[in-house]
Amino acid sequence: MQSNLFPSPNRLILGLFAFLMIISTGCMQYEDVDIGRVEQFSVSKFEKDAIEIDVAMRIKNPNNYKITITGSDFDVFMDDKNMGTAKIKNAIVLPAESDELQTFTVQTDQNLLMKGGISSLFSMLGKRSPEVRLKGEIKAKARFLSKTFPVDITERVKL
Repeated sequence: MQSNLFPSPNRLILGLFAFLMIISTGCMQYEDVDIGRVEQFSVSKFEKDAIEIDVAMRIKNPNNYKITITGSDFDVFMDDKNMGTAKIKNAIVLPAESDELQTFTVQTDQNLLMKGGISSLFSMLGKRSPEVRLKGEIKAKARFLSKTFPVDITERVKL
């Protein structure tokens, strides 16, 4: 005969897990992250298999918890010409309640070279301020939750 005074271990673990999820998500009010203008833009690596571009942007995280950008997938356009795809090279950590200049590296794949993007890239880099567009998505994580966000940023950058 089982006593109702003490729940079974499985019910206890399940109840504890449900309680923790309610508490952790109940306190997580999400406010949109504000992405500012591109403040710095430079080509840091130019090789036959990839191009790396360093980008510095002011990013404001109004939330009371840090957010980590763990992945990305972008189509890159320069003056409306598709230049291929790119990813953010390393994870980006946005501290809680921060408004900081974040610097990160965007790395292109070999598509840029296969599409004839090199000649287009050189002609556009000769301009004073081409229009660069990143369209795709980023994957972000905060505490136990993760989410994918659409991104569509167009910025005229000075090279």
